[in-house]
Amino acid sequence: MRLLFLLLTLLFSTLLSATPAPDFTVTTSDGQVRKLYQDYVNQQKVVVIEFFFVACPPCAAHAPYWQSLYQSMLATYPGKVEFLLLTVQNNDTNVKVAQYLASKGLTMPGAGSDGGSIAAMQPYLTGQFGAFNGTPTFMIVSPGTGEVIFNIHGNSPTETMTLISQKISTLTPELCSIKSPFGLPLANVQIAIDAPAFDTTITASGTYSLWNIPALKNTAYTLAATKAGPAITGVSTFDLVLISKHILNIELFTQAW
Repeated sequence: MRLLFLLLTLLFSTLLSATPAPDFTVTTSDGQVRKLYQDYVNQQKVVVIEFFFVACPPCAAHAPYWQSLYQSMLATYPGKVEFLLLTVQNNDTNVKVAQYLASKGLTMPGAGSDGGSIAAMQPYLTGQFGAFNGTPTFMIVSPGTGEVIFNIHGNSPTETMTLISQKISTLTPELCSIKSPFGLPLANVQIAIDAPAFDTTITASGTYSLWNIPALKNTAYTLAATKAGPAITGVSTFDLVLISKHILNIELFTQAW
């Protein structure tokens, strides 16, 4: 009987975590129409949502930390993350939400009841994604899949924001760039990866990411990049003139490369 209960519990937990977020469309207090999947999920963006209401004291207490996290995530993952506030109160119109955002110094979009927030948050009151314990409630919708990470909370506003930041980092692998001295992406670069228990070589063009290699997590490793091809590739007649001037000590190169 205990084994059956455990299996049912695990199955229920799996169903909760695997259920994608229902799509919604809201009109935010700045007059913009925003669609969850079309504008964010399908664009491979992480969506972080706060359920709140204008007169909620804990929401106000979280506001400066929420704004600080928003600015940090925009800078760390440009174009990959969006924050959104949805009120849970019918009397919180878009006008009141706009006033709330301004009074708290919040720069992310928010939607009032007349903007569709009530309908958008309704599925999360049913227990389908986990217990709704009041406001503020923070959740994340994963890019691409729409998978919901519901009710992220710590013992303090700072701890809650840290947990949200950690979740975002797992969903937004950072891309490393391979560029020329002029900032142009380089194609077909061989990158040798050397770790204590793992060695491999990958081919990258412009960008690459190592986030999905389990053997490189929580360990130090080195990278060595090489690019094959004739040494004369990319050298123009004007470059030859500059090389001549350097050799003749007329106009020296100033860059090490």
